[in-house]
Amino acid sequence: MKNFLKSISLIASLLIILSIFFVCSNNEVPIDELKKLTNKQFGSPPSRSTVNPDTINIAVDISESMKGFVNTNSFQSLLQRTKTALGPIANVNYFAFDTSLFSVNNFLKFFDPNFYNGPGANFNYIFSLKQRDTNSILITVTDLQFNNNARYFDLVDLFQREIARGRYIKIFSAKPDFNGQIFPQFINKVKFKHNGQRPLYAIAIGERKHANFIEKVLRKGMPWDNSLTLSNKTPVDWKIFRSNKEITSPDEIKMDQRDSLHIKLRIVGPCIFEWRNWSKDEIQSELFSYKDPKFILENGNFEVRNILTTNDTCTITLFIKDINPSPHKLFCVFLRPNRVPDWISSQSCAPNGDQAKKTVKLEEFIKDIISPITNPFTITELQFFIND
Repeated sequence: MKNFLKSISLIASLLIILSIFFVCSNNEVPIDELKKLTNKQFGSPPSRSTVNPDTINIAVDISESMKGFVNTNSFQSLLQRTKTALGPIANVNYFAFDTSLFSVNNFLKFFDPNFYNGPGANFNYIFSLKQRDTNSILITVTDLQFNNNARYFDLVDLFQREIARGRYIKIFSAKPDFNGQIFPQFINKVKFKHNGQRPLYAIAIGERKHANFIEKVLRKGMPWDNSLTLSNKTPVDWKIFRSNKEITSPDEIKMDQRDSLHIKLRIVGPCIFEWRNWSKDEIQSELFSYKDPKFILENGNFEVRNILTTNDTCTITLFIKDINPSPHKLFCVFLRPNRVPDWISSQSCAPNGDQAKKTVKLEEFIKDIISPITNPFTITELQFFIND
């Protein structure tokens, strides 16, 4: 009987030791190790480090619809100031494109109206130019004339593919003077004369590592009126700055036991201001629980209580109900815009609208780019840990 009791006692002791080991293996993982595991499973967070490109390629749309810009001083000034904003920090190459792509040795060629006689713009050439070099930035100057539905959907597809590849894309817009012919799109109407302002665009495409360069040099240096970032996981500065629980680091909260969690996040970045007017349905989340060797998705009761946006800063108040800090939790917040900024809407028109002063189907174009279901457009993503 004594031997039997000793055996039971030994088995119980072993079970206690194993349970302690199991708990420790799941609950006592150092935060640095958790971050490594997170990066391996979900990818590294976007970096704000500045990598200067080796080359900047400037490609100008020379289709005939662009000729009216070249007849004015404001276009020439805009193009010249864009060139000088880049400074001497990179090697700059010039290209022209319509239904083909070719290099231009003399920048002043872009100021010659006779140079603009192309039948239409084929953007496939532009994106292939970017794919030649991973440490270059491409700037395309165009009026975004889609010409027909085939070209329209081709360009939507190209943008979505480049975003999925991790490119950093930014669209700049201005309204320089225009004096020339308008070629109506998607409607059976003859060309007509227009003298006045008209939308023009510069599309910058680089790698995510070039984000800081594009923001500091191009966004602040280029003389354009509006801009819009089209990139997944855009680098931003953020932190948890208020909570009902202990904030142990900018991306970690400590909880002693199961409870509800109130937190405030502060996010700072140009993309916050550009997309503006954030609504609660554009803030989404996922909760993961650590189970060695990875995080497992679980159900979470999550609510956005408030959103306040001021310039480049967004403050989000979150409420997470009844959360257990053991085992380790990873909470992901996604900013997924589903509506376009006001300037895009006001600058867009339907085919039967004023195509002289606006860009046909511009709003629809941007909405189509950010609409994929299988790979949702996520302008930025935040991750923080909840530990006991």
